[in-house]
Amino acid sequence: MRHRIFDILKVVISLGLIGLLLSQVNLNQVLTIIARANLGLLLLGLTLYVGAMAANGLKWYVLLRAQGIRLALTDVLVYTFVGFFFNNLLPTSVGGDLARFATLARDTDRRAESALSVVMDRLVGLFTYITVAAVIGAVVVWGVGRPDLAHLVGIVVVLFGLVTVGLASLLSRRLRGLVERLFTLPGLSRLALLYRRLSVTVQMYRDRPGVLLLAAGISFSGLVLTNVINLLVALALGIDLPLLYIFLFNPLVAFTPLIIPSLGGLGVTQGFFDIFYHRLGHLITADEAISISLTFQAIVYLASLPGGVLWWHGRAPAQERVADLD
Repeated sequence: MRHRIFDILKVVISLGLIGLLLSQVNLNQVLTIIARANLGLLLLGLTLYVGAMAANGLKWYVLLRAQGIRLALTDVLVYTFVGFFFNNLLPTSVGGDLARFATLARDTDRRAESALSVVMDRLVGLFTYITVAAVIGAVVVWGVGRPDLAHLVGIVVVLFGLVTVGLASLLSRRLRGLVERLFTLPGLSRLALLYRRLSVTVQMYRDRPGVLLLAAGISFSGLVLTNVINLLVALALGIDLPLLYIFLFNPLVAFTPLIIPSLGGLGVTQGFFDIFYHRLGHLITADEAISISLTFQAIVYLASLPGGVLWWHGRAPAQERVADLD
């Protein structure tokens, strides 16, 4: 029952945010912008997004092999596409990470390692995205001359520092011991178990820095692809959107659905797209920001459909297990 309430909440939040955003823009103008889209560029963007999804699967494949889980790359890609389908198109409590874990754990009978690989996959992606945003943010503020964005970039740099220190504390046994002492303080004891589990996950890769660098590089390639897709969408709609700012804002937009529950990011993505590119960046109008984000959202949904087909027709192993999670 609690899961169903949360599912309904996600739909309500998405529809509510979309309704609010559309009420604040010129809807006719938004529809006009989308209607004039260059379908060829959008088709290219859709193709590249499938490639970005495959890059995510390749990153996970590299991390799995480092744990001794030997699977065919095609199987890992299937798990990845099914995860995208659950994450973007189904209003269920089964997120993409849970779907990936369920299918992998069932096929390998290695539940702990499966869960750890998914967590590590997320951590590598988080570190890569926040690193790119921090570096590009510094370039925008001090290189391009946008001091008005200094506060936002400052927050990003602080987050980068926190993520870096956090990963270092998980990787270093000496720092790990110091951090564990903090959890003896009142109010922090409940977080001790979570920290230990995360530490165990990262420690498995401590002596494999090459694997982590390779995974981060693949993650970066996936980010580059999604940035280029945003640029293609803007060009398809006849909107001038500098690629440099896409490299700054897109990594931040990508993580907003993890903070606010929604149906595949619907509503949340559009809201932050408007905040970053229009209200803070002053790069495009609100109508243009909503038009780009809605078109990009459609590409995400379309690219997620193959995962649903694979799951429905049984190509994805353990589909019964995924269904049982909901």
